[in-house]
Parts: sequence; structure tokens; C-alpha cells
Amino acid sequence: MMVFRKNINPGYKIIILDEADSMTEDAQNALRRIIEDFSSNTRFCIICNYITKIIDPLSSRCVKLRFKPISLETQFAKLQFICKEEGLIYEEWALKLIIDLSNGDLRKSITMLQAGATLNEKVINENVINDISGTVPKIMIEDLYQKLLQGNFENLMDFIENLLLDGYPGFEIINQFFDVMIDKREIPSLKRARILERIGICEQMIVEGGREDLNLKSLFAGCLAIIMDKE
Repeated sequence: MMVFRKNINPGYKIIILDEADSMTEDAQNALRRIIEDFSSNTRFCIICNYITKIIDPLSSRCVKLRFKPISLETQFAKLQFICKEEGLIYEEWALKLIIDLSNGDLRKSITMLQAGATLNEKVINENVINDISGTVPKIMIEDLYQKLLQGNFENLMDFIENLLLDGYPGFEIINQFFDVMIDKREIPSLKRARILERIGICEQMIVEGGREDLNLKSLFAGCLAIIMDKE
């Protein structure tokens, strides 16, 4: 007996908008009106990295689904699979470094792996990953911390200027300095908390389009004031 299944049609279209947080406020307001006009026969899926960049009238019309970063084990297994399939020579530590730098973003991990393989003729090691990621050498971050402790404002500003002139991204400087500050138990916990708060504010300012050099110098000037008890 032949059974004919009825075609199931939801009766509406689905429109997916990726990287919606890069839209201007005017564009988002226009999108809000479009959603209102076509809500009867259209569903909109809006994908973004920073929900704070989505205007409230648009955000309030959406059901928010937040996705957790992919686990370290899953990322490591996937990168190993890609390396074996592509015939790459790799160090396990280099793959773990890629995962650490990508912060759970598998797409970013794969892109970094591809860039490393292209740059270093299918050999993936720690040095090539540091080169393509713009990671600041740990010794330089430690030097930055020591400059901060020495309390010389001009030397500190010159050191930051040189880091930026060497091409190191402001975000990497902030993130690596954050990791260093967490472990510096010689600084009282209250001062460390105030410094970490300043780091968060600086990161937000850069994300919102502020200049890296001015925000970094402002951050470390404030950190110096906290350590020297002048704030």
C-alpha cells in the first residue's frame, strides 16, 4: 500500500541575518520596522557576537539563545583530525595554544591553523602560532608589569607606545595583562580588583570603537595611580 505524506509547509519565510551587531543604529531601527510589517509571514533569525550592540527595541522583540563555547576536548579532537587529514606536522602544545587564543571559537581556531600551515609549510609549532596571532611574548608582559611597579610614568608610557609600534594588538596586551594581574598576590586584593575593573572598562571602550593607544595609556595610568595610592 502506497502512503502519500502531506507536504508540511510552515507558512512563513525564515530570514537569517549574521553579524547583526555590525549594523548601524539607523539600520537596526529600519530592520525593526521591517520585522513589524512582515511578522505575519516572516521569521527573523539575528546572529551577533555582542548583544549590547543591538538596540533595545530590536532586542526586546527577539527570543535570546546564548551558545556556550565549544569544549576544549572537542576543539582539540577536531584540530587533530584536520591535521591528520591535511598531512600537517604539529605539536600538541601548539594546538592547545590555538584553542586558548580562540576562546572557544572553533571557526577562529581552524582559521588560525590554516594560516599557520600556509606560513610554515605545513608545520604547526608554538613560534608560528605566536607570529600569526600577534600574541605578546610573556617576558614583555612581565616587563610591563615591572614598569608598573617601578612607578615611573614616562617609562611606562614609552613602553606601551613601543608595544603598539611593534604591531601587537591592544586586545592581546589587555587580555595577557589581565591573566598576569590575577596571579600577582603581592598586590592587595582590593587594588587588584580595582585594576581588573579598569581592564574591563578599557576593553569595552575599545570594542565600542575607541582608540587603542589612548585607552591603553589611560588604563595603565589609572593602574599606576592605584598601585601608588594616588587614586
